[in-house]
Amino acid sequence: MIIILIILFVAVSILSFLPLESNLILKESLFFVLGLILMVIAAFRGEGVDRDYTTYIELYHTSVYEINIEVFFLLIASIVRNLFFDNVLFLFLIYAMIGVGLKFFAIHELTSLWFLSVLIYISNFYMLHEMTQIRAGAASGILLLCIKPIYERNFKLFLILVILGVCFHYSAIVIIPLYFINSNKSNMLRYLLLVPIAYVLYFLRITLSTVLATLPIPAIQSKVIAYNALMASGEMTEINIFNFLFLFKIILCFFLIWRLQSIAAKNKYFIILLKIYIIALSTFVLFSDFPTLAFRITELLQVVEVILIPLIVYAFVEKRWATLLPISFAALLMWLIIFYTKIIM
Repeated sequence: MIIILIILFVAVSILSFLPLESNLILKESLFFVLGLILMVIAAFRGEGVDRDYTTYIELYHTSVYEINIEVFFLLIASIVRNLFFDNVLFLFLIYAMIGVGLKFFAIHELTSLWFLSVLIYISNFYMLHEMTQIRAGAASGILLLCIKPIYERNFKLFLILVILGVCFHYSAIVIIPLYFINSNKSNMLRYLLLVPIAYVLYFLRITLSTVLATLPIPAIQSKVIAYNALMASGEMTEINIFNFLFLFKIILCFFLIWRLQSIAAKNKYFIILLKIYIIALSTFVLFSDFPTLAFRITELLQVVEVILIPLIVYAFVEKRWATLLPISFAALLMWLIIFYTKIIM
């Protein structure tokens, strides 16, 4: 599986350099074929490739009795049981079609740098979501689809998408506040300060758990106490908010802000994407004492990297050489996912 993904990575990297804008039919065809290939790989990956495969099989067989699982998982599981001969393989096929399909549609709508976006997607979120957290994968695709109605101030469509996202994964509820983001350049300074403020609060030990502990709600306080006990016992892994990749993303974020004018002129969604990205980074620091929550929210919001990171090529005059930057970033992500975190075996 790793070899297949590396071959795909190399192939898409080559496509990123080809001048396909003059031949839209060829570009569309290659883009469509790539989507189909990724759907097939995710659907038929089999057991032992990722950490969650067997968990989803177990959940499929018990979900009929579950009340805490999302409604769309129950619906898809029911469809598979009744229409697809109770073959769990179709569960993974349907989720692969939804997860990959939504992201490819979003890439097609939000940027012209299709293959660079697919490259960022393959290197990280494809393995994290479509190959592992399939419910979150569908929700992250919904988040990307929300960018356009946020820009167009289409609240009705935005609300429908959020409801669909929550039906796929409850974490999609965090999409709701994003509607208040706009494409205004003038208030960029406020967002610029979010990450430094998050670090200041961290050093002052003003964390999510300390805030929740002050709430006069016994149920919440008991949860915080239990969670802190798990952290103290070492059963919960602490987040390193000073790791190289995270700090690199912060530096990259500041570079994108510095080159805001030239990039925004090429992509009208850039400012909204950048603001969501800043929120994702600051959230990771603010919620660092609740690792599960921090990772869940940040991973969902950071899916905007798929569109955002390739836009860095617009910050340079020489676009051909600038293409190497998102490719290098994607290579770093892929190396970390495969050989460090070992999400894919």
